Amino acid sequence: MKRSRFTKQQIIGIVERFHAGASVAELCDEHGISASTLYSWRSRYIHIKPEEDSALHRMRRENRRLRRIIAGMTEEADRLKGMIRASQFKLAQPSNEGIAHEDGTGSGGSDVF
Repeated sequence: MKRSRFTKQQIIGIVERFHAGASVAELCDEHGISASTLYSWRSRYIHIKPEEDSALHRMRRENRRLRRIIAGMTEEADRLKGMIRASQFKLAQPSNEGIAHEDGTGSGGSDVF
């Protein structure tokens, strides 16, 4: 994808000048763009004002940060759940301690005869 020569702020400024009454030819000549580019910018940025664009950018950045935090917390919760399941499985298995075997060996408690 080709990188634009103009920043979002510059594009919004050009579109605002267009809405303020500047002619298409004047803006195109001044900025070296085609009329179709100006119209596509107008349709893309018609509802965005410069101050809203920076606020939107801040919100998106904050949203990304919060999503990373949530992802980390979810991974940690899953890891802890796995540890709990593993420890419960170990507790649920019977222990061989204190059980006498058929051959008379084992730790059946006291071996006093």
